[in-house]
Amino acid sequence: MTLCAVLPMTTGCAAALGLIGGDGSDVAAYDFAREAVVVDLADTAQNTRWAAGDRYTMIEGVWGSGFDDTLRGDESDNILRGRSGVDEMSGQGGNETLEGDPGDDLLSGGDGSDRLLGGDGNDVLLGGAGADTMDGGIRSNRTLSEVDTVTYASETGAVRADLAFSEVNGLAAPGDTFVLIEDLIGTAFNDTLRGGSGANTFVVLADIGSDVIEDFELGVGRLMIGWHFGYGS
Repeated sequence: MTLCAVLPMTTGCAAALGLIGGDGSDVAAYDFAREAVVVDLADTAQNTRWAAGDRYTMIEGVWGSGFDDTLRGDESDNILRGRSGVDEMSGQGGNETLEGDPGDDLLSGGDGSDRLLGGDGNDVLLGGAGADTMDGGIRSNRTLSEVDTVTYASETGAVRADLAFSEVNGLAAPGDTFVLIEDLIGTAFNDTLRGGSGANTFVVLADIGSDVIEDFELGVGRLMIGWHFGYGS
């Protein structure tokens, strides 16, 4: 079930709503919002802008507006969809599905086994705990040069991450799967990173540790050294 969470645009106003779902997966949709929304399913007191005052009962998903939204899930299995705009989406304890759609989005799965789909744009995907599937998404316009990045910068231990052979992923990335991902950001520890086909960029953190970059091609790939660099930290 999809519940429209704003009044139609012909009314010229927004109103605080109480949205009640039912059986199955229910979604609060902000299609008609005239500005960005901040929606927090776990703590609706954090809702602002077009979603200010909205309350949810038995709502598992949120679809954002056409602007730069912030969407946060709760402990259930959420479906968060940013739509267009530069969106930031984060899950919590459930098995989330996060979809960025067009725009340069930041998707953070949290705990659980999550599915992160970037879509069009230069997206950054942070799986978190659990066996996560991180998919940069098929480009709707093949003429665009887009780069999708998986980051482990906030992890408290080393990672082994392989863009070509996900079955060898381990340490902080056990069970993680990569689809159409170009770049990797490691941790502050002793990482082993390996790219896939094409030009890959690897970011290693300079805090501590010795990193190994496999399958690196001079003149094709890029290596960057950062200091407390990354997303989700």
